[in-house]
Formats: sequence, structure tokens, C-alpha cells
Amino acid sequence: MRLVALLTALLVTASSAAFKLSAGVAPAIVGGDVDPALAPWTGRAVAEMLSWEISMVQTIRVIDPATLEKQLPGWGARTELGADEIDRARDAGRAVDVEAVLVPRLVHNGFEATLELAVVVRKDMKERLIRLETQGPDDAVLGRLRGQVVNTLDSLGFPVPASLRQMVRNRFTTNCAALLAYGRGLRSLSEGNKEEALRHLRETLTIEPNLSAALVRTRTLEKELPGR
Repeated sequence: MRLVALLTALLVTASSAAFKLSAGVAPAIVGGDVDPALAPWTGRAVAEMLSWEISMVQTIRVIDPATLEKQLPGWGARTELGADEIDRARDAGRAVDVEAVLVPRLVHNGFEATLELAVVVRKDMKERLIRLETQGPDDAVLGRLRGQVVNTLDSLGFPVPASLRQMVRNRFTTNCAALLAYGRGLRSLSEGNKEEALRHLRETLTIEPNLSAALVRTRTLEKELPGR
């Protein structure tokens, strides 16, 4: 269980472990010093990474991020995470019939990054919006955001298992350089250049070997390109 697992605990009490929450992740809005031509692909990489993390939680049904993105034309040109973006993500979630939509925004500058996350939840005809933000070293913002989530759960009276507290203390990191390499791989795939995509995906795993989404894509390409 990682960041998103903690967020979903805001919606599911300890007595409802069998509940199946449906969720979708929008492509991250990416800015800062990231090449504008690469930003949309990096945003897709972030969405794939988070979607795989969510899928590790058995009580959550996750849709393919590409399905949600189809409901968000022109999304790659977005630079802010404001009311309009949240409204569009809310409408996209309704269109694909998911109960929770996650909208990340990553701004990278040098070795620093800011990470925002808006979660729009619909349940029992009620809706709530959770907004979190953190900044710091670009390989630590995910860990810091997890710490904020634990504090939020505490303030709402939700029990946080000791194992999750330990995970947050260990601050599982994800280097933004891996996300950029992953984005380059996705862009190459879209251009039909599988060999170049494989090179970028292998670079991703060299930086961050534990990115499940990148690992699956890499293994798939290696089967399609034997000997490469």
C-alpha cells in the first residue's frame, strides 16, 4: 500500500474492507523546467505509475488512465491545477463511471519539485474534494506527500496501521528523472519507434527499478524485440 492506498482510506472505514472503489488517474499536469514537448508524456507516465500503485490495493478497481484521458481533450496544454481543471476531471470521472478521480500536478525545477494532488470523490450522492501539496527535493516529494496523508487520516480519526506508518517513515522515493525517461519512452512508442522506446524504458528502470508500470512495458517490448 502506498500513497493512493492511504488516500482511499479516507473513503473506506475499517468495517468495509470488501468495498470496491472505482478510481481513475488523470495525466499529471507537468511544468517548470520540463521540455513542453515532453510534459504531456511525462504526465502520462505519472498517471500510469500511480494507477499501478492503486491496483496493488485489492479493494480498488482502477481503470486504464488512457480511458480517462479520452474524456480530457487538450489536457496536455494545462499548466495549473485550479477549479476549471478539477471540474473537467470531475466530469471525465462521471463520463467513465468512476467514483474517485485523482488529478496530479508536478512542477520540476532543477533538483526541486512541487507536487499537488486533487482527489474528487463521489459516494452515496455526496462529493468531497481533497487537496494536498508538498515541495522539496525532486526524489522526496512523494514521500512527503504520504506523510501529509497520514496526518490527515489522524485528524479524521481513521486508524493508520503501524506498517503504513513505517513505510512513510522510510519515505519510498521516486526520482523525477525516472518519470522523464519514462515519458520519453511513451513518446517514442507513440511514434512507432519501439527500439528507442525500449532504450528509454530501460533507462527508467536503471534509475528506479521498482516502477511496476515501466517494468511491464519494458518486458512487453523485450518480447516483441527479441535480442534487443
